[in-house]
Amino acid sequence: MIFFNKNTPLIPLFFGIVFFYLIVGLGPLDPSNLSWIFGRFDPPQHYLGWVFYRYAPWTFPIGLSPNFGMDISSSIVYTDSLPLMAIFFKLFSPILPQVFQYFGIWLLVCFLLQAWFSWKIISLISNNFWVNFFGTGLLSFSPPMFWRLYTPSGTQASLVAHFLILAALFLLLRKSQERRIFSWTLLLSVAVLTHFYLFAIVSFLWISDLLDRSISQKVMPYRKLFYELFLVSGVLLLCTWQVGYFSIMGSSGIDSGYGFFKLNVLGPIDPSGWSYLLPNIPIPTSWGEGFNYLGLGAILVIVIACILLIFFLKPKSKALAQKSNVIQLFIDHRFLCICLFFLYLDAITNNIGIGARVFSFELPLFLSSPLHILRSSARLWWPIHYCLIIFSIYLICKVSSTRIAIVILTGALVLQVVDTKQGWALVHKELAQDTYAGIFAPDLKNPFWQSAAQHYKKIIRIPAMTQSSKWVQFAWLASEYGMKTNSVYFARVDNRKIAKANQALKAVITQGEYDPNALYVFEDRFLIPILATRGPNDIIAKVDGFLILAPGWKTCKSCVPVAPEDWINNDQLPNPSNNAIGFSNQKKDKDLVFYLENGWSWQEDWGTWSDGKAATLNIPWPKKTPHSITLNFKTFLDPNKHPSQTIDIWINGFFDRQIEIRQYENNFLTLPLSKKIIEDPYLKLEFRFKNPVVPNDLVPENKDKRTLGIGLISAQFK
Repeated sequence: MIFFNKNTPLIPLFFGIVFFYLIVGLGPLDPSNLSWIFGRFDPPQHYLGWVFYRYAPWTFPIGLSPNFGMDISSSIVYTDSLPLMAIFFKLFSPILPQVFQYFGIWLLVCFLLQAWFSWKIISLISNNFWVNFFGTGLLSFSPPMFWRLYTPSGTQASLVAHFLILAALFLLLRKSQERRIFSWTLLLSVAVLTHFYLFAIVSFLWISDLLDRSISQKVMPYRKLFYELFLVSGVLLLCTWQVGYFSIMGSSGIDSGYGFFKLNVLGPIDPSGWSYLLPNIPIPTSWGEGFNYLGLGAILVIVIACILLIFFLKPKSKALAQKSNVIQLFIDHRFLCICLFFLYLDAITNNIGIGARVFSFELPLFLSSPLHILRSSARLWWPIHYCLIIFSIYLICKVSSTRIAIVILTGALVLQVVDTKQGWALVHKELAQDTYAGIFAPDLKNPFWQSAAQHYKKIIRIPAMTQSSKWVQFAWLASEYGMKTNSVYFARVDNRKIAKANQALKAVITQGEYDPNALYVFEDRFLIPILATRGPNDIIAKVDGFLILAPGWKTCKSCVPVAPEDWINNDQLPNPSNNAIGFSNQKKDKDLVFYLENGWSWQEDWGTWSDGKAATLNIPWPKKTPHSITLNFKTFLDPNKHPSQTIDIWINGFFDRQIEIRQYENNFLTLPLSKKIIEDPYLKLEFRFKNPVVPNDLVPENKDKRTLGIGLISAQFK
């Protein structure tokens, strides 16, 4: 029968479909099913990134997505929306249904190809059907891969593509070099169009293969090595450019987290709830990124292989031919071994964790920035995971009889699947959830939002940033009505673009030149400036807890009226005429958070500390024309280490004075207000600190790591 032929593709097809059904289920295959996507952290980013890219005009490079983020936009790469699938399906966008997600289809492809390349690799080891059958099942049943289906932040579909690593290992291990350049070029191109981490891993494996073929095995002349290196690199450069990797500055791709998102040395044997038999190992959190459990079946195979290896490599071992083959295997792939060794070092980082214990050391500066590019370094363990299993199966097949190898692999596969059910059954349950689509924007209940979405062409959040509060809900609203928005979340963001966008928004607020086609949703601290510069037909309101500026809403006849009690005018703000303005978290002062524009920490029982090198305060004018304003504040000092603070004070954009403070509290400063200043729409006070201080730097016992200047208690007009 064709099924029992070792070369039949039915083996990987069988495992791919069965494992997909067991772990994922059929729900995500429905392109209209969004229930398993929304309600989590990362998947909405992936889906919305695709939706905005789908309906945006074609660009050059083709991966750019200008409508998602507008001034801070980048490309489909930085929403982790699977550029390979996004570009392909964008070609067919006109004939696709309005709601269409391809992530479930991608997961099925990953499972099928995971099994396919597992089968191809095991076929290099043995000609026996049952060895191939059970070896394929064991190698393809990978807890680290399955864990990506339901991480603490949701499904990370692009990182389920472990088949790319197995494909690279297959190209490494096969003896044939037929269509070598084409195969590696295709594989690396697919990897770079899938996810940067997988591309990095496959690239390391490719380079190690180049070196092994030319140096270890001496089957590739140096001329061919440089030819392949040049040709493949050229194609990859074209791919990375076109898909949009270069849409942000290089330094913006460097993020924090290296040393935190690491592999614990005991991580591969820590089930973290994925085993009925093995206990969990107390390991400091890495937000789940360090999960790399081998599985009990894989551990069993590795332990057996280690025992066999000890006896196999004894000097008096009779299996001289097999021993020679094993030793030659390491010699022929010495650069692969070196590559895996350094990937392991990078995975555990300089913050080495062995169970609950941590040993740290400082990195040289020249290594720090490059290593931070791959901040989630625990992922670099994945090729080691597969190599351990592959070599263990190889050793068992070489040392023991075929019958014993089949028994070991059969038991290991059953143990691998059954013992990890505690983990993958939960994944299946979570992905099968059915949620009503209305919860995708649960906080936007007022009819105003739908009316505004039909009236305006953009939703602009102030300030511009990645991952603003409730960003998903506004991005969802914008996607439903074909609007542009800067309510976005990117995996990597260009900080230069954000700074430039906020500078432009600041100019818009200062000059009152609001876009009539945009709805503005802004933070509390921008209320005073926006109140001062809004147009006569604009409304400012608080709708469902969000502050909005709706340009021209008063004259819009088709727009849903906003309830008068939701409108915000100057008269509704606390009147600063007679009493002192407090900046504490007391009930009477809480509304005054509107006055704290930027550079301030949280409000405390007594007032608010500045946090940073500058802080800005906006205060509306009292009804009675004032002549001065008196500030009551603390200053963070240390008699020995930091005896004074020097502060430059600017009023309404002009330098007023420099003061030096030498006492901690009971500081009062009176600033006279000229007629020219009072003619401005509101009072803007800016404090620029020459020598702010971090308490933790002065006194290690003080855990406060804010950069403190002054602690504002109150202000009073006179």
